[in-house]
Amino acid sequence: MKDYIVMRCGTYNVTIVTFNNRGIFVDASTYPIHHQGGDDVKWLNAFSSTLDQIPKILRNKVSLVTPPNSNVFTKYITLPDVEKSKFNEALQFEFCRNFPGEITDWVWEAYKFKKEDAGTFILAMQSGFAERLLDILLRKDVKFSYLCPEILLMQTAIKNHSKGDGNIVLTHIGSGTTLFSISNGDSQYMRIVPFATEWIDEQIANSQKVPIEDARNIRQQQLQKINNDSNGASFVKYYVRQFGQKFQQELKRSELFFYRTINQSKTSKILMSGVLSTVHDFSEVIQELNPEVTIEPATQSVPNSTFHELLSEDKRATILQNVFTFIGAAHALINNDYRVLNLFSESFKHQISFQRRHPSYMAAMIIVIFATILGLKLTKQKIVFLISKKSATEAKLREAIIDVQKYNETISTEKRIRESIKQIKSMLYSQDDWLEFFNHLQESIKSLKYAWIDSFSWHDLSQDKNSNTAHMTVKIFVEQGTNQPDYSDDIQN
Repeated sequence: MKDYIVMRCGTYNVTIVTFNNRGIFVDASTYPIHHQGGDDVKWLNAFSSTLDQIPKILRNKVSLVTPPNSNVFTKYITLPDVEKSKFNEALQFEFCRNFPGEITDWVWEAYKFKKEDAGTFILAMQSGFAERLLDILLRKDVKFSYLCPEILLMQTAIKNHSKGDGNIVLTHIGSGTTLFSISNGDSQYMRIVPFATEWIDEQIANSQKVPIEDARNIRQQQLQKINNDSNGASFVKYYVRQFGQKFQQELKRSELFFYRTINQSKTSKILMSGVLSTVHDFSEVIQELNPEVTIEPATQSVPNSTFHELLSEDKRATILQNVFTFIGAAHALINNDYRVLNLFSESFKHQISFQRRHPSYMAAMIIVIFATILGLKLTKQKIVFLISKKSATEAKLREAIIDVQKYNETISTEKRIRESIKQIKSMLYSQDDWLEFFNHLQESIKSLKYAWIDSFSWHDLSQDKNSNTAHMTVKIFVEQGTNQPDYSDDIQN
């Protein structure tokens, strides 16, 4: 039975979930990302360290990775009715209108839920962050096929979950962002909002005069007490209820846009996931503001048959924190839903392609180099033989100087030999020259931690008869970093 592994990259945790080809969850684990927040560089460095803690056997089997929601941006656009040949041009025009900077500053893809709809979703990441994230995943042997935004997996899950159930809103409240996914089975809408539990942490930090890290710990401890029917700190409850009111405003904005699009105006159910989904003070506020709508944690919509009978309660709880994300991933991977969007840059597509063919490719390179050296050795022997033959011919020429006919024949032979020597030398020179080149190339890259030869070729010298230079192309991928010297000039030479 085939297993699939999904890696969810959150702000403070990496979650690894395994399910089989029947969509049943069989394992789950969480690895904390230790960082102080503030910028992407700190998160990326901490994320890289966290990957080292994950067993390599798991990293090698990951099928799908979700990037941090705070680095994913989505925009709903309506494309004009254009010819098929001009669709990409129109799409790029709308992208430039809706996203700042140059189009090359972004890694992005467009997604349509139904081909006949004019509405299109653009999902994007800034290219600098995307390249660094992909590079870390590649170097840490995370051999995945999809880099898919979590919001799209949630949308896939809720679309299949909501058939015949009216308009359902699925929302996930994370640390830095809140995700809204709306579906009625036929039409869909999704939105990422930079407003989440970090807002509560900031209020606690300001009111209690403590660092943001301590405020986060206070919030987690108090929410646990509240969930266990204990009396939590009143100021935490106050901020949770305030958060609920602000959350309601974002919920209404999302509903308003969706219902204007499909000409409907009523939500039948709101499913909530994330750390606040089971907090009474939060759900109570949402219910008060939506009295005619069913409000429930997303966990209640998941049947027990979704989990393997031997799965522990702790691992079930880990999955339930983001259950619709993993259900959407299971649906996409098991059903070969190739509509799953990939936020790959062009350069990374090349690198990951190289990674997958790496063993056979390197074996081929070794064979080519071995054959080249063997050919050089045979060529040098041939040159020595020709030079010897040339000397013998010259001796015969001196002996037969009186015989004009023999002299002419000898001159002709000597000329052909000279041309052969010139041709071979101009193409391959000597074994020593080539061995010196390969030794120099090896010395240039042997100290680099991450470097590999991508391609190697030489050009026909017949087009450059007056030059005594061999023209070669050697393409080398090298990761520049602070932990290794810069060998770029040496490799260039």
